[in-house]
Amino acid sequence: MNKFFQIIFVILIALLQITIMPFLSFYGVWPNLILILVVMLILNGFNEEGFIAAGVGGLVMEFASIYFFGFYSLVFVAVAVILYFLNSRFLNEPNFYLSLAILAIFVFVYDGIFLLLTPNMSWSTIIFNIAYSLLIAWPTYHLLSYYHKRINETELTI
Repeated sequence: MNKFFQIIFVILIALLQITIMPFLSFYGVWPNLILILVVMLILNGFNEEGFIAAGVGGLVMEFASIYFFGFYSLVFVAVAVILYFLNSRFLNEPNFYLSLAILAIFVFVYDGIFLLLTPNMSWSTIIFNIAYSLLIAWPTYHLLSYYHKRINETELTI
């Protein structure tokens, strides 16, 4: 996919995160679409796209953030770097259940940071956010996996 369209897509996902997702909250919780996108992209082998999503998504999220500028960018890029390292060293090919488990861990850590920063957040909020994020990640993983297979099939026929 063209880099320009990748950037526009990530900007749209980040704007969706900022504007629409608060209205789709469940018990006051909504998943972080950029975090889900970064994790699923890198675990499906789309490393460059994952780093683009982390950087661009983080920058867009900064404009709606109450935290210091650079917080989201730092977190998303750190997630991308850690996942890139894990994926290149230990994971041979995409695995659905392992991807969901890794996403659950990253959502737990991500929300744990917010638990330290936000006094009105609770552990039950983190559990709901993990469940909601996994629900969103399920079709995301399968769409990316299908896209990855299509790219590989196209490369083999050329």
